[in-house]
Amino acid sequence: MKKFFIASTILGLMFSSCGDKKISASDVPPAAVSAFNAKYPAATDVNWITESKNGKTLYEAQFKFNNEKTEAEFDSAGNFVQEN
Repeated sequence: MKKFFIASTILGLMFSSCGDKKISASDVPPAAVSAFNAKYPAATDVNWITESKNGKTLYEAQFKFNNEKTEAEFDSAGNFVQEN
């Protein structure tokens, strides 16, 4: 039972540190916001989250574009990473 508790605690801490964090647009680097606005000028209902991948912080915009829910990731320098 003790081993199960310890293992559960460790797994819980690992997954909680990997989660995405919702942030306001004012917390997104200006280069990322500018790149997003240039690539998706007609985007609506934009929400931002930050996540860590391979030791890098990425900024993911979740939004509607052409009436479809879309996600796009940018790094802090404004480089486009990927669209989902």
